Amino acid sequence: MSDEAVQARSVNTIVNRAGKLIGETTDGRGFLADLEERAPSVRPGDPVLLIGAGGAARAVALALVRHGYDQLYIANRTIDKGRALADVLRGVFPGASCRITGLAKDELHQALAACRLTVYCLTVDPEPVAAVLKDPALPLAGKVFYDLRYNPAVSDTAALFRSRGGVVINGRGMLYHQAVFAFELFTGQKAPAEEMLAAYRKKQEKED
Repeated sequence: MSDEAVQARSVNTIVNRAGKLIGETTDGRGFLADLEERAPSVRPGDPVLLIGAGGAARAVALALVRHGYDQLYIANRTIDKGRALADVLRGVFPGASCRITGLAKDELHQALAACRLTVYCLTVDPEPVAAVLKDPALPLAGKVFYDLRYNPAVSDTAALFRSRGGVVINGRGMLYHQAVFAFELFTGQKAPAEEMLAAYRKKQEKED
């Protein structure tokens, strides 16, 4: 396994190199490439809120800290799971600053207010999160909400964030960039990115 796959504890691409199978992950790289492309206002050093602490959150968090986003808030229903993710990050990047919170209104309100970027790593839309996003005292205008999900294109939580003036990004771009990185790992050649993007957009238009 590559170092990145070991750290993320995840493999989604297997490459045959001279008869040896190597496990790679494109999750973190795909996310970061899409973030840089679609949210240029977000810069390394900006504090980031992760909602969720599962496998997807781990890959994203590692990619963020690796590229200079070293101030993270981790919000999760189960506090121990959030702490476990923080331990993984600090084990790889000792300088990472991780603040663990639950999904209680006051805690989540404070984290959302402090962070320019929120990365949503849950597969559901829990009511406690919606309740905080509806709070008129919470400033969201201009903040970025990156929802790792891509179907539907706009989830209920993302729609609520957008209604408050926030910028919403779904996970479709991440999926595309993951495919680009996988192509290059498989072939050792530069991916035909424009052709891949055109084909992907055509497929999404049919599905939408």
